[in-house]
Amino acid sequence: MRAVDPSMQGDGVLVFEYDNGRWKKLGEGSAIECSPFGIPNEIGDEVGCRDQ
Repeated sequence: MRAVDPSMQGDGVLVFEYDNGRWKKLGEGSAIECSPFGIPNEIGDEVGCRDQ
């Protein structure tokens, strides 16, 4: 998939959860907040999401 603007290409984040032997996609986007996915704010920058 291509971004609307070339400067935005590749800036997205995909969030997956591994449970019961399977990966499940929980969300995606270029401005994902951590807390709805249970990701601690302390590691938000490391995984590419953060809460505002």
